Amino acid sequence: MKGLRRLIILPALLLAVGFVAACGSAGGGQEGGGGEDGTMRVSATTSVIQDLAAQVGGDRVEVETIVPIGGSPETFQPSPGDAGRISEAEVVFENGLGLDDWIEDLVESAGNEDQIVVEVSEGLEPIEGGAHGDEHGDEHGAEEEGDEHGDEEHGDEEHADEEHSDEHGDEEHAEESGDEEHAEEEGDEHSDEEHAEEEAAGGEAGGDAHEHAGGDPHFWLDVENAEHYVEVIRDTLVEADPDGAEEYEANAEEYLATLEELDGYMAEQAESIPEENRKLVTTHEAFAYFAEAYGFELEGSIISNPEAEPSSREVAEVVTRIEDENIPAIFTEPQFSGGLADTISQEADVEVLELYSDTLVEDDSGNTYEAMMRTNIDRLVEGLG
Repeated sequence: MKGLRRLIILPALLLAVGFVAACGSAGGGQEGGGGEDGTMRVSATTSVIQDLAAQVGGDRVEVETIVPIGGSPETFQPSPGDAGRISEAEVVFENGLGLDDWIEDLVESAGNEDQIVVEVSEGLEPIEGGAHGDEHGDEHGAEEEGDEHGDEEHGDEEHADEEHSDEHGDEEHAEESGDEEHAEEEGDEHSDEEHAEEEAAGGEAGGDAHEHAGGDPHFWLDVENAEHYVEVIRDTLVEADPDGAEEYEANAEEYLATLEELDGYMAEQAESIPEENRKLVTTHEAFAYFAEAYGFELEGSIISNPEAEPSSREVAEVVTRIEDENIPAIFTEPQFSGGLADTISQEADVEVLELYSDTLVEDDSGNTYEAMMRTNIDRLVEGLG
């Protein structure tokens, strides 16, 4: 499905980008290349990366985000206008690891051969796993849960068995069919079977479809990983604009000190929450690095696939988990509807608070990376402390 969608999107972008870019050149202003004041144009796939790049770039860069504030990079679909804007950028920062792989089509459509495109998570070790659910529980469980939670592991073993079964469905089907002349028919039949399994299993096949190649991409929710992003951004800007090297390096040094202080604050606040209460139920599975860094357990998520609604069975399982683990609060995210969380809150009689993950917000509680992370830990203390 993802491959098909990209094939559909790309021709439209290729047809439209020339017209949009031409209009931008004729119109001048903010849509022109490299601002009129001599600033360097930079594009970032998400508002979080936009803020980090702006902190390092300072007055020498003009950074825009492709996914609007409040939007999810995991469900974002680019437009020809996005292709036109990105064509004017000298540098493009993407997160990588499947979170924003739609950027590849935009960059190709833009056709700017001099453009520097950098994956800011490159060099970090991802939490391994296939679908979101496995990769989170497995890594955190291996280091912190040990035998005490060996039988619970947030349902990972059950999910692993189901996903393992799904993953081997292709192999078993291929062995049964055998004949090469029926390969295309089998592909169609298997797609129908997977769709039927998804409906019957309450969307679990849909969860598999939302795999991120190579592991969990939400590195930045551990502040130490955000520091890595800053270092990559600094080095990239120095490469693209050597004349600004001294300024970029000074800005990065100052901001890295800010992040070091932030990381200490996060750890200190987390420690103030009773250990038995450090259990997270969030809208989607984005907090593995956060949990690992600051000593929380991942007890579940409301949706396994941001592109699909969970089944009633999945919702009931979340409610049961909350009740069994005596979890006092659950946490929504602004890029997703809070309706299901409200339903779960009523059924499980728990409080609902909001955390920030994939996007910044307009108000002061989360309009910068530092603000969103401080708000996150403060709300966790409020809900779980």
